[in-house]
Amino acid sequence: MIDRERVLNLLALLDDYLIELEGSMGITLEEYKENIGVQRISERLLQLISEVELDISEEIYKGLELKFITEEQSLLHALDNVLGKSVVGKIVARRNMRNQLVHAYVSYNVEEVFSQASDLSDVKTFMNATKKLIK
Repeated sequence: MIDRERVLNLLALLDDYLIELEGSMGITLEEYKENIGVQRISERLLQLISEVELDISEEIYKGLELKFITEEQSLLHALDNVLGKSVVGKIVARRNMRNQLVHAYVSYNVEEVFSQASDLSDVKTFMNATKKLIK
């Protein structure tokens, strides 16, 4: 059984992060590239969003008692049929970016960070799918 209260708390946290990120992203790519403060804020919020998405995914996975897996991406792909392949694909892409940002790889793409921070529709789709699951 999915821990509904925990998922609701995580969804509220995710919503807070989305609101904060949306509030800082009303700029163009050129403005973004010139504003290191907004870059750092958006990078950190994308990391936090990714962490909460994974926490929620783990709760769904455990609650639905899906087959045993050992790797993070396998856990996410186990939810393809539950959340939708496109939503899971975006979560995986955000996890990959999160790993680049967290481990301070100098090769991450500023344009990709901007793109993910500017279009959060997949996170909202994830949240809506999660809410349907726990009703």
